[in-house]
Amino acid sequence: MKEIFGWNEIKKLAQEIKRCDAKKVLLINSKSAYYNTCAKEEFEKLQLPFVQFSGFKTNPHIEDIERAVTIYRKAQCDIVVGLGGGTAMDIAKVVSMLAPLKHPVSDYVQKKRLLINRTVPLILIPTTAGTGSEATHFAVVYINKQKHSLAHTSLLPDVAIVDPSLTLSVPSYVTACTGMDALSHAIESYWSVRATKKSQYYCQQAIPLILGHLQEAVNKNTKKARVAMAKASNLAGKAINISFTTAAHAMSYSMTSYFNVPHGLACALTLPSLLVFNTQLAENSQLNEERGIRYLKKTINELIKLLSCKNAKQAEDKLKSLMRDCNLPTTLHETGIKTRNDINIIANNSFGERINNNPKVITRAFVGDLLESIRK
Repeated sequence: MKEIFGWNEIKKLAQEIKRCDAKKVLLINSKSAYYNTCAKEEFEKLQLPFVQFSGFKTNPHIEDIERAVTIYRKAQCDIVVGLGGGTAMDIAKVVSMLAPLKHPVSDYVQKKRLLINRTVPLILIPTTAGTGSEATHFAVVYINKQKHSLAHTSLLPDVAIVDPSLTLSVPSYVTACTGMDALSHAIESYWSVRATKKSQYYCQQAIPLILGHLQEAVNKNTKKARVAMAKASNLAGKAINISFTTAAHAMSYSMTSYFNVPHGLACALTLPSLLVFNTQLAENSQLNEERGIRYLKKTINELIKLLSCKNAKQAEDKLKSLMRDCNLPTTLHETGIKTRNDINIIANNSFGERINNNPKVITRAFVGDLLESIRK
């Protein structure tokens, strides 16, 4: 995988496509990413035809992926470029892998068939600072409100162009939500049961960048802050590429699917409470972390220091304060999740493949209590 990072580096797109010896491009892009940045100009400079696919819902849905696969085949494209946030990039990943295959897309998403190595060239260009999808080997697909994950080493792109200038036109609310997604990645990755020294190193770089620059990116939209957040998002993506995410993400998917809470915000809402929960360690605590309680205590203490805090309560308050400073809600009620029945829907759909990456065991009762505690 080749990574290109820097201001206005999207100008290298044409030469990277040329290196792939492509004849026709399928561009999967959000309309705002294409028209509100210099991306439109760069694509119009290409000396080869391209077909756009941009009419997709927020978050990757299987119907949109199936339509994009059909377009790729009918137009006889031979390269996929994903331009946008996590949705555009995840769709591009899945299309580049599955378009040449003869079986239905759903067979692979639902793991009825094994994925094979991608043969279609793939270039990813993030225009938000949050998902880090350009740095991960997995993609999310929703089928009937249920989240599915595809994971394969060749879901990593051939080329990632991380150009912070493309994030300047992102609205402040989206900047805040995606920035909290990146912070959730970094924090969850640090305490994940799959964490390694390498993944934690990426987190150690990402967390201070986010704490130091997210509010500035949201409220002042400076070049310095945009560069820092693009870097942090990419680093946090590299971290979860190793460690995967944990409970905050597990609980977020049903908030997004059933109540339309933006993904990054959905993760951030439970993150402060989960941080406190993961610090409450006794000898009889039920752990998923096989390295034991001593390792976990050390890890959580390191994380609290990374947040420039002295204890878990201070860290919890700091995360909530950051959200408020970025004009984000900190309660479920503010997002439209108001009743006990709403909470039950989320809790009943929070036990997917990420929940057991949390270092402490999480029960259905705990999820219900946590959600109730942040309802108002």
